[in-house]
Amino acid sequence: MQKGTQTKTRLLEKTAELLAVQGYHATGLNQITQESGTPIGSLYYYFRGGKDELVTAAMHVGGDAVAGALSAAFAAPDMPTAIRSVVQILAQQLHESDYQKGCPVATVTLEAAAQNDSIQLTAQAVYRGWQQQIAAYLIQAGYEATQAESIAAFSLVVIEGGLLLSRAERHTAPLEQAGEHLIQYITCLRSKG
Repeated sequence: MQKGTQTKTRLLEKTAELLAVQGYHATGLNQITQESGTPIGSLYYYFRGGKDELVTAAMHVGGDAVAGALSAAFAAPDMPTAIRSVVQILAQQLHESDYQKGCPVATVTLEAAAQNDSIQLTAQAVYRGWQQQIAAYLIQAGYEATQAESIAAFSLVVIEGGLLLSRAERHTAPLEQAGEHLIQYITCLRSKG
């Protein structure tokens, strides 16, 4: 990897990490450059739009990481195993970060999307990408397209809620319970269909 690419990658990864823990307003450019070991000039070279451009790019990095985890989970032989795999990955991340890191997009979305159009549009794009990925998996598993899209949206709501409650409780049980109930819900819909 070339030096310029390494610098940009360091900036994005450190920003994504800080945003997941601290949110938008508490994450400053000086902190990002200090903790990534990057000169402030490099930040503005790669992200001429400043903080918002850097934040939205970092949100995509976090979104891509989750998309990769979903792809890996969807290689499972069945839907319950796939959901448990996603939950396990997220629960491990929560535990290893001492419950500081949940969803890489949610913290910024909750804090800044209502006041910042670029953050709102980025969050919308990332969440829609995950939703489409989940829906495609469900369609491949035999669900009708409209139903799969609805289930995918509901799945994100359930998992995000589980992450939030797990952070509040400082325990992975709410996330794990959310996953098990999601499995029951999706299985029940399949048996009725």
